[in-house]
Amino acid sequence: MKPVADEWRQLAWNSSRVTRQAERLQSSLDRVRDARSLDEVDRLERFEALTARFSRLQDGMLAPFRSVAFVELEERKAERIPDLLNLMEKRGIIRASEDWAIMRRIRNAIAHEYWENAGELEELHQSVIEYSKILLESVASLHGYIAAMKGH
Repeated sequence: MKPVADEWRQLAWNSSRVTRQAERLQSSLDRVRDARSLDEVDRLERFEALTARFSRLQDGMLAPFRSVAFVELEERKAERIPDLLNLMEKRGIIRASEDWAIMRRIRNAIAHEYWENAGELEELHQSVIEYSKILLESVASLHGYIAAMKGH
């Protein structure tokens, strides 16, 4: 078992990494809001950047979540993703583990994108926009949780 001080350092490093990823995701969200007037190729490129950043940040959040579990000596609850997400929900870091289950399905759909129907692609893009906001809220909650834990 790693010493708790090492886990705090790891948590700080992971937190700064997801902060940078969150900033990039927010930038992509801002850019897709302005994409309606663009031609289809430019619009799809902006959405491609958004979906990639959404997926990366979602995957990246698992490392600080695991660090939180280790700092709290709850490493058994970090072994399986559903258990880890339930722990993060109990700690108030994520709003609902069900949201994360949906985001995982969206991420998988992005990874296996074989969209021939423009309507389905538009639906995917709207889901990414909607759940990106929830993902960014989770980053903010993570930072609040870390700040509160350091204060104790």
